[in-house]
Amino acid sequence: MNHIAIRKPLSLILLVLLSFTACNEKEAKTQISEEDKSHDPKVLALMEEFKVKGVGLGFIKNGVLVETAYYGEQGPGIPVTDSTMFNVASITKAITTETFLRLASKGIVNLDEPISNYYVHADLVDDDRHRLLTPRIILTHRTGLRNWAYEYENEKLAFDHDPGSHFGYSGVGFYILAKFLEDKLETTFPHLVQETIFKPLKMQNTSIVQENWFQKNRPIPADKEGNYFEPYDNDVGYWNAAD
Repeated sequence: MNHIAIRKPLSLILLVLLSFTACNEKEAKTQISEEDKSHDPKVLALMEEFKVKGVGLGFIKNGVLVETAYYGEQGPGIPVTDSTMFNVASITKAITTETFLRLASKGIVNLDEPISNYYVHADLVDDDRHRLLTPRIILTHRTGLRNWAYEYENEKLAFDHDPGSHFGYSGVGFYILAKFLEDKLETTFPHLVQETIFKPLKMQNTSIVQENWFQKNRPIPADKEGNYFEPYDNDVGYWNAAD
């Protein structure tokens, strides 16, 4: 499968509950006590309302994870636990951004260097505007490109606007940035993420690449009625910097 031929997500099974603001450590422990974990009526009511099968909650205070709780199933008869590996979809873009910015803070890369010095997408090689692309433009979604190639009639990328001139959400821009990093630093993007983000933060059960070892811990998606269906799988070794 081509890295840029991405299907739209079919369903979201992870409900993100942002309870961090106005929630101190005492309040967090009151909301989710040891004996009441996975039984908070407010969480259960939201899950029922939105037909969400499984939820993982984390409460953060001053940058430290102080409480966790898990609700529902990751699949039929299989409870959500601290080993459940939720697909974070486009939150992957935040990981890619953090990876680049950490490298930039060390002077290894630069926000304003031309992407074309190291990588040019094959669809854009005949349009000189590819020389205008920089990491800063990509990270701020001003590439002038659509989200993915499948949105074009001929399924080939083309600039709708000059890079830097208009905002337009683009996943393929993050793919281009990742390929730039690979070519400039002569390594793989998954290796960069592992060494720059996951390893320093001791995130041992996280991966940006499709791997065999986490399949058993991956939640099964559900439709809007709450019915399980088979997930769409990528090949082992597949990765995408945007999704």
